Amino acid sequence: MDLDQRLNHESGFRYPTINPRTQIRLLRRLPFADSTSPCQHQYVFEITHVQDLFRISYNALSYTWGSASSRDDLDEIKVGGQSFWIRRNLHDFLVSWHRIVGDPKHGAQPFAESHANPFLAEEERLIFIDAICINQLGGEDNNERQAQVLLMREIYHRADGVISWLGIPPDDPTRDAVQALAAAVRTRRDFGSQAAIWTPAQREAHRYLSHSRYWSRVWVMQEILLARELVVCCGEFGFPLTLFAGRSSHCSAQTARYQTPAERVTPYRLRTAIRPVNTKISSRKDALAQGTVVLPMGEMISELRSQGSVAVWETLDYQSHLSDNLYDIMARYGHLECSDARDKLYGFLGLVKEKSRRAICVDYNKGADFAFYQGLKAGVTELVQEMEADLVLSRSDGSEKMRQGRDRVTRFYQDIRRAFGDALSAGETDRILQKVLDELQIEQWLAGIDSALLLRENGYGGEIVSWKDFRGLSSGGQDTARKGVEQGGWLHRWHTWQYKAVTRAKRRLFSKNRSYVD
Repeated sequence: MDLDQRLNHESGFRYPTINPRTQIRLLRRLPFADSTSPCQHQYVFEITHVQDLFRISYNALSYTWGSASSRDDLDEIKVGGQSFWIRRNLHDFLVSWHRIVGDPKHGAQPFAESHANPFLAEEERLIFIDAICINQLGGEDNNERQAQVLLMREIYHRADGVISWLGIPPDDPTRDAVQALAAAVRTRRDFGSQAAIWTPAQREAHRYLSHSRYWSRVWVMQEILLARELVVCCGEFGFPLTLFAGRSSHCSAQTARYQTPAERVTPYRLRTAIRPVNTKISSRKDALAQGTVVLPMGEMISELRSQGSVAVWETLDYQSHLSDNLYDIMARYGHLECSDARDKLYGFLGLVKEKSRRAICVDYNKGADFAFYQGLKAGVTELVQEMEADLVLSRSDGSEKMRQGRDRVTRFYQDIRRAFGDALSAGETDRILQKVLDELQIEQWLAGIDSALLLRENGYGGEIVSWKDFRGLSSGGQDTARKGVEQGGWLHRWHTWQYKAVTRAKRRLFSKNRSYVD
């Protein structure tokens, strides 16, 4: 147990009881005269159901915890009238938060142009901070932590705004540079793409922010990527996420090493859309100018080029929220850091597809080997299912697809083993791999597929679409394939599913063609 958690446990801090699977605590700051000192403020919890989050105005904080090796790293606040110890980085955030909301001239200036003003009005000042709102005092409290991990996706996606906290500038020159960069970003909306006009101070500020330790942590990834609106804060200054995304979300292996830590993680889900703006109408909101009218391209261009108007194309940056495969997340973000090796899986659950997420049980009462086993099995299952789909749709070159599928499974195993690092030995990970392969019957499945492909390549030119077809073809010596069919294994199930899928597709096609002719 860390020092701050131990102090809170020894002081007898009591959390209000919740159902950790369906409820969360939000933190509200009560008004006080001295808005610059969080230790003088009273905080209270407000309990809400996760299903009601879309009705509530609140923010969520994304930050790094920092160290807690001595009392000098901690500060005290009051929550519900009880003493609660927090770490220095969180204390710095609360100081900046109170200073800005306490003085309107601070809040209006840095965030006037931000769509995600992180500092809500006094009556709406609710915020989710995991270190305070989740009971993490150890022992049986692990059960709450485990349940709340599964809710992170909803908490950060439903928030009005996510605040990415990079800390406070370490000295006056750095603060002045950050302030200059913030002022320039407010002045020019496209300032991030105009690096050629940056001053040396602005470049230094951008380098300082882009190399923050914040960008290297596992948990911040889903907090960033799930946010509907997000602002990056350093002290009392705010910046859009696009400022740290670089020029392109895709880069070659040769140029990847020149990216900043921020550029390695932020552009993955950033997208750019183009919308037309009719500059003739500038004094009132116009449906076409807002990009809300759907017209054929010819009509849209004709409207924009109507007499007295000028057509302008405006770019709009947004963040995609489509879920990813676990094996892809491990390849991209497995290098990020965390203090608990189990979080190399649990910290990414909010980003993966629902089917894989449901197959994983968050359990902090078990070791890293259990997390590794679950992640490996979920990722291999994703790859096998994709391989099955590729083979069903493929009419040729099945052997090449099988080779590519094997290579992808091997790469995923290397990625997840590298992600868990020294937490598990090579012998342990190899034993877990063999256990996963045995449970999924991968060897039998591959042997059956190889036999089916061999039949296709040696005289059977069509698709193997049914059990009956395969039994007839396999009776002349294909023992492995026949065994797979007769025992109702992977191969039999695959061919049965393939046959049904092809039959349904033919019926749909025939039905569509008939209705078209009629």
